[in-house]
Amino acid sequence: ITKVLIVDIGLSSKWRENNGHHVDYDQRPDIFRGTIRYASVHAHLGCTGSRRDDLELLAYTLIFLIRGRLPWQGYQGDTKSFLVCKKKMATTSEMLYCYCTAPFKQFLKIVTNMKFDEEPNYAKLISPFDGLIEAPASRQIRTDGALKVGQKRGRLLVDLEEDEQPKKKVRLGSLAAQWILVYNARRPVRQRYHYNVADSRLSQHIEKGNDDGLYISSVASSANLWALIMDAGTGFCSQVYELSPVFLHKDWIMEQWEKSYYITAIAGSSNRSSLVVMSKGLDLTFSCYCSALHIDLPFPHYFLVSSAKSYCFSCMS
Repeated sequence: ITKVLIVDIGLSSKWRENNGHHVDYDQRPDIFRGTIRYASVHAHLGCTGSRRDDLELLAYTLIFLIRGRLPWQGYQGDTKSFLVCKKKMATTSEMLYCYCTAPFKQFLKIVTNMKFDEEPNYAKLISPFDGLIEAPASRQIRTDGALKVGQKRGRLLVDLEEDEQPKKKVRLGSLAAQWILVYNARRPVRQRYHYNVADSRLSQHIEKGNDDGLYISSVASSANLWALIMDAGTGFCSQVYELSPVFLHKDWIMEQWEKSYYITAIAGSSNRSSLVVMSKGLDLTFSCYCSALHIDLPFPHYFLVSSAKSYCFSCMS
């Protein structure tokens, strides 16, 4: 056997549609498929894969096998992929193959300047390596069956001496400029809601929302479970809350008033527990509340009517 073909189809994808046309170009910067060390620059940028990417990957693999290391190895952390991509774009073929023979340098120059849907000239890519391969000293094993399968590659026998028009170079390492898209993987969250939240999980959802710049704008309760609406446009700069077994915990509310927090959301559950949210950042100078449990009326109608002349209602439950 004089030739060994190694094929990894784990990340394979179609480059040609069923109608024979090349797949359309697209870019999804939030999607990366491959191994960071060997992936093509276009793969880092989220571009649709094509044959040029396979050849660029092969070039990096060859230089790794020859030298045992690639210039972009050693990066760590969350920005590793970005830094490796940036280094690859700044590394010319001369820098990468400075300790290798000319065929390797020529191979990389060709593949890094291919267009997305370009048909690779495989014969031109293979021919420079012919002089590096020594004739086998051992007797060949008959491989008639394998040769029949490989006959489809007969189209590679093209005239390498044909005149070709100079091609515009697509990538020239540090001498070229190429866009790198830097963006958030998702649109900024303006509002989020949680429902059927048990007492034990309440703090988890609130803390996660606060980390994302969200504050509680509304709360409600049903069947002793809580519902929260968290918003980025509340205007609050700070917020505290208390889950109390009573409705309401007057002492805690009075304590927060002393710290310039004001009630902005409130809810009571069927087991008479309460969730009170108090916030800073509003143009408020005074706050008060009325609990229907402390008066004879089922709904504090007269209190609301009389208070409307001097107060604005921030929440109700």
